[in-house]
Amino acid sequence: MKHAALIIAHKNVEQLKRLIERVSNNNVDVFVHIDKKWNISNEEINKVKSISDNVFVLDKRISGFLDTWSLCQIAVELMKAAYKNNTEYKYYMLLSGQDYPIKSSAYICNYLDSVYPKPIIDCTPMTKTNWIYSGFKWIRFRWYYRLVERITNNRKLIKLMLLPAYAIQAIVTLILGSPYKHLKKLNVDLYGGSAWWILPDEIVKLCIDEVESNSGLVKAFRIKNTPEETFFQTMAMRSNLKNMIELNAPDEVLQNYMTYAYFFDDEHEPTGHPFILTESNFDMLQNRKELFARKFDLNVDVNILDMIDSQILEKENRKEK
Repeated sequence: MKHAALIIAHKNVEQLKRLIERVSNNNVDVFVHIDKKWNISNEEINKVKSISDNVFVLDKRISGFLDTWSLCQIAVELMKAAYKNNTEYKYYMLLSGQDYPIKSSAYICNYLDSVYPKPIIDCTPMTKTNWIYSGFKWIRFRWYYRLVERITNNRKLIKLMLLPAYAIQAIVTLILGSPYKHLKKLNVDLYGGSAWWILPDEIVKLCIDEVESNSGLVKAFRIKNTPEETFFQTMAMRSNLKNMIELNAPDEVLQNYMTYAYFFDDEHEPTGHPFILTESNFDMLQNRKELFARKFDLNVDVNILDMIDSQILEKENRKEK
């Protein structure tokens, strides 16, 4: 089987190149989106393209921002580029440029071949008491939030400056209706989970068609908060493969998918973002069941990637041979 790796990249060319080299093989083609905000030269982009004949860098560049439709748009553009290149890909793996495999490419391909067409996605049903519903309650003006964040880092000042936006959002939502109400009229059941997933071709084609038709469902997701953590789950549960998806309990907060993220432990307070993985995390990583982990930063700790290469990936490759 052939598969496609879809990489959303926004920093660190050398780390991106290293990820591509570890992920790509005869059975995995790689598609890369380079964030429009990244000040990367054409020479560096060409170096990424020249890694292998099965590496493709999208010409279209979008500015991606957390909690906005832009991340869904980037993922769908990657899907479209891959689908246009080869309609025979079985799985599409969405990765960040700061992800890294903790299993060999041969192991990953064998695993995917063995579970196809099961959607590999963290998926929790929405209730009005869990985190998913909060993102659908209001129409969000994320552009204003980003503007405020650029003006100041002072949390008290940020909260004060956001008060007018909250008031305007409440008024606009009352007039136009919340994303939740729009989707309820369409009889759409809502789900959420991690922004990173591995989806089979059937669901990828469903997502592409839905976005290209700019349906009422898509329009509702465009104006909600954190669509990247709900759109693909909702689409997967609208597919013919929904019965193959392992649903979390509605109150579940631990993420159930094949990319490990280090959000909290006994020594760190959770921040809502994964911590950078370092050499001290290696023993834990080599015993994980997941295929990938995030996030890594060469500028913080390169040793952890060297250890994964030499003690996990190369060891598994020798076993395969």
